[in-house]
This record gives sequence, C-alpha cells and structure tokens, in this order.
Amino acid sequence: MPTSYPAEFRRRAIALVRSSWSVTKTAHDLDVTTTTIYNWVKQDRIDRGEIPSVSTKESKELVRAHRRIRSRATASRTLNSSPMNSIHDREKDLTGRLLRNVSMLY
Repeated sequence: MPTSYPAEFRRRAIALVRSSWSVTKTAHDLDVTTTTIYNWVKQDRIDRGEIPSVSTKESKELVRAHRRIRSRATASRTLNSSPMNSIHDREKDLTGRLLRNVSMLY
C-alpha cells in the first residue's frame, strides 16, 4: 500500500525542486522515491495551471460526485427491491392473469 505523506511535507519537497534542487537529491535527502517527487511536482504544475489535466480540487469534486451517485444508486436499488414493490408486481401479475382468463371465457 502506498505511503501517505503530509501535505506540508509534499509542499516542502516541491519547493526544494522548484528552488533548483535536483529531483534525485531531493528524493535521497527526504528518503522518498524519485517517482514520488516527479508525481508531486507534476501535480503541482497541473494545480498551478502550467500544464493541462485534472487538478487536485477537480479530482476531489469528482470523487464526491461519484460517491453521491453511488449512494443514490444504492438507495434506488434498495427502494426497488422493497417488499411493497414486490407486492405491487404480484398484484399486476395477478391482474394480468385474471384479465387473460376472463378474455378466454368470451
């Protein structure tokens, strides 16, 4: 599982790279992989609008939206599988059968 670093730690690492430290030196001194530093710097550039992609803020909004959608879908499935819906479906089925049987009589 990936290690989570505090936001302040990430900000300081990004500041070191922006102040002309090499990614390799920064990663070595902070005991973090170079890939992690590159990812942080890239996301910082995205957040600053220097390169196009999904910003951290937009990503968090998307996660919240997906959670709301998933929650509503679960609620909808729960409502659709409620006993009242089953009773209603059975009534419709019985009514349909009754009407078919009555129409056979005539």
